[in-house]
Amino acid sequence: MTDARRALWLGAVVLALDTFGYAIVMPFLPFAGRAAGLPFWAVGALFATFSACQLVAVPWLGRLADRIGTAPVLAGCLVGSAVGFALLVVSSSAAALWASRVIDGLSAGNVAITYALVVGTARDPDRSSARLGVLGAAMGAGLLAGVGAGALAAGAGLARAAALAAVTSVLAAVAVLVLRVRSGAPSPAPARVRLWRLPRVRVLSATQGASSGVQAGFLLVAPVLFVAQLGVPLQTALGALVLFLVVGGVFQVVALPPLTRLVRPRPLVAISFALMAIGVLGAALAPGRELVLVSGCVSAMGAALAAPPLAALWAGLPEASTGLAALMGLNAASSSAGQLVGPLVAYVAWEVGGAVGLAVALLALSALGWALLQRSGHAAA
Repeated sequence: MTDARRALWLGAVVLALDTFGYAIVMPFLPFAGRAAGLPFWAVGALFATFSACQLVAVPWLGRLADRIGTAPVLAGCLVGSAVGFALLVVSSSAAALWASRVIDGLSAGNVAITYALVVGTARDPDRSSARLGVLGAAMGAGLLAGVGAGALAAGAGLARAAALAAVTSVLAAVAVLVLRVRSGAPSPAPARVRLWRLPRVRVLSATQGASSGVQAGFLLVAPVLFVAQLGVPLQTALGALVLFLVVGGVFQVVALPPLTRLVRPRPLVAISFALMAIGVLGAALAPGRELVLVSGCVSAMGAALAAPPLAALWAGLPEASTGLAALMGLNAASSSAGQLVGPLVAYVAWEVGGAVGLAVALLALSALGWALLQRSGHAAA
């Protein structure tokens, strides 16, 4: 088996296990936060803490991977995730919840470094999107398995779910260390933070942030939208959110690999923005529950489609020859920024204009992302 194929299989296993651990634990956190005495705004801040820590840490993890190799940094990130989950096994206090999110966020280079490992081993830009599509399918499979396992373990509580997540993270770290995929020599001129000064990196970062912002803004406001607009119970609204995640996961597993093989990255990203915009418009303005659910599923498919081709555009930048992991880190940091800004924009728009305001704001964010995507092609020329 070639290094490229071994890296692809390893990356798929790592991301499936990593996503499984995330998916099985995350549904428990809001309830654990409330049980620990946190108000609703603090529960929201608990999730934002992870994204904020990731935003700060991942570019530096990428630089470190370019210096010493992707495999040891990836193993260290997975161990960090295991430690964060292990804290939740021994305690569900407010302090443990905050510490877990900080540790997991500061070590959250799993996806970015795995992308760099898989793309960097092959060094074939024309096939990057297809390889990343396989990784996206693996993440979708992990999401589906995690959501299913979480539903089965709903009565077992956070501690058992976190224990299972910690075990999967440890298994993934062991796989990285045992399989010993050759990740290339350390870069003689590792990428630095000054990458942000390059116009093509800035534009692509903004495109990535807009995409993540639409996704996070819609998903985190969706339960409020359903309760207020459709008058459904909160439990039903959360069930609809799970439906969107499942549909997105199935789409990743079934449709993403062939799409990334057949269609080039830039058109795929444009299609993802279009699907998210159509879904947001339908979910916010549709009069019936069924149309809202269908529209939400369309938006979820657009969100699932976005990540692999966007990462392939990052991998195609000239700087990838000496700083691929750093670029993948900036990719992840841009997503984290979008996950912080998107919900803020969505909630402000909801407060000001209700469902119509939400639709206008997220459509505008989608249009901005599409415009930036076109500009990124000129910047890279």
